[in-house]
Amino acid sequence: MLQLIMLPLVFVGLVNLFNNRLGVYSRALVVLIIAILLLQFVPFGSDKGFPQYSDQISQWNLWSISPSRSLEASLFTLSILGISLFVARMNTLQHKRLIKFIFLGFAINLLIGVIQLSYGSKVKISGVLPFDIWSGVFANENHFSSLVYMVIPLVAWRVLVETWRPLAYFLIVGLIVLFQFSIGSRAGMAIAVSLALFSYIWILLDQISIGKKFVGLTVIILLIIVGTNFLDTQSILEGDYRQVIFATTWIAIQQHINTGTGLGSFILVYPMFEATNDVRYVYANQAHNDYLQLLLELGLIFIPVALLYLILIIRNMFRNQFTQYICISLFAVLLHSIIDYPLRTMAIAVVFGTLSAILLSERGELNVSEKRQ
Repeated sequence: MLQLIMLPLVFVGLVNLFNNRLGVYSRALVVLIIAILLLQFVPFGSDKGFPQYSDQISQWNLWSISPSRSLEASLFTLSILGISLFVARMNTLQHKRLIKFIFLGFAINLLIGVIQLSYGSKVKISGVLPFDIWSGVFANENHFSSLVYMVIPLVAWRVLVETWRPLAYFLIVGLIVLFQFSIGSRAGMAIAVSLALFSYIWILLDQISIGKKFVGLTVIILLIIVGTNFLDTQSILEGDYRQVIFATTWIAIQQHINTGTGLGSFILVYPMFEATNDVRYVYANQAHNDYLQLLLELGLIFIPVALLYLILIIRNMFRNQFTQYICISLFAVLLHSIIDYPLRTMAIAVVFGTLSAILLSERGELNVSEKRQ
């Protein structure tokens, strides 16, 4: 329902694709993403070597082996793209006001999470949303933790940059980090603690050169990676099964690297390459690494798209302090995506798309006549 409601924003955004604050390369990225989505339904003329063992596999030799799943994934992507394009038309003041809505959503989730924790055990809420609610209004604690740590750099910008109240900052992020420990997401703990400390240090280093700041950002990224590997993640995956999924996905990638298997097709393709000894009582619905999964589903075309996005956010990061903290929040999600799939949750994807649009809105404010169009 959310995807269908947000689809009109896609049309508004596309109609005004050249009447927003996105730069030339950012607009090119939007066009490239839409082209990739359309490519999934183009006749390919080859069965890509997959056995036609299920009605879920397309009998028509399209680019995607499963057009129905590609359509579902495309609707999800278009919804986020629509939000991003709509946000890109707003001015800087409106962008800063949007952060307040993110804080409001976080506060609501935090309140629900505190109530759930007060019961002293896992509380399942069924029948309200299409999935069982376990943490906040999320299906599991890992994805809830994504919203939690994304908010920390935004809190730093609001409390430290806008008003400089370090005591209030440490009090707020201290409570956030304690809550993160309470919900039990180990990856979230490592990222939240690292971001809380780094966000404070970042503003103290405001007078140093951009190059040194970039080195500092690289160091914190490495610390987060080491921390998440040390703490591991809260998951139903037993032992090192996550590494087994990575290895199996890589085998599949090597055989379909040129064109990919089709957006959303992972759940159908993975079992074809899974060794008998690796089969568990649970099945792998995701690769638990968004980069590996997208490389399998999209093929080589994913690499330039990912690199272009990364270059754009780094290039726009140092425009001002607001964009610096926006970028830190985005980097946290991109790092988490190495060992999980937070961006496949609508709530996280909407926040990520909103922050990306704010960061990539590099052109000047639209004039009054443009705003009325």
